[in-house]
Amino acid sequence: MRVYAFDAEFTDVDVKKARLVSFAAVPVVGDYVVDVARSTYVEVKRESVGKSAVIHGITGGSGTVTEEEAMRLLRDVVQSSLLIVFGRLDVKFIKHHLKADFRYIDVASAYLDWVSKRENLELYLTKEGVDLLKICKKLGVALVEQVFHHALVDAVHTGLLYLKLKSMGVRLKVEKP
Repeated sequence: MRVYAFDAEFTDVDVKKARLVSFAAVPVVGDYVVDVARSTYVEVKRESVGKSAVIHGITGGSGTVTEEEAMRLLRDVVQSSLLIVFGRLDVKFIKHHLKADFRYIDVASAYLDWVSKRENLELYLTKEGVDLLKICKKLGVALVEQVFHHALVDAVHTGLLYLKLKSMGVRLKVEKP
């Protein structure tokens, strides 16, 4: 089974209304490699993405593929794969918009489960929140600072977080949408 660190950006957080803006899939090989050189990054060609641009910084006009082509490429990546994700929004979008057979590991849930065994989770969430880059920094796996969410950068960080949690012996639950 192919394993990909995965992230996507959408026009809305409501998966029923959301349209794909971009996605990235970065192969994770074994216990030590996030293979950025073999990454897939796709940005949808559209005039505007609306208010979601404040989150991901993509305003429109820079994409290279149609939405239909991007969804086909997304299905090809996802089908029969194990996706490593940070949170379940991407999984919910894929489940709602594609008929694809895949599994996933949510590293945000795994991290929070690990934290809850060491400290008061409610206090932790109030203090720290659940932020990919902050968690990566805390565990020593952050690569770059970023202003916006970028699917490729977030996918790489997700993959690195996965490998770090795995090396720490954190339980990583494989789920089906």
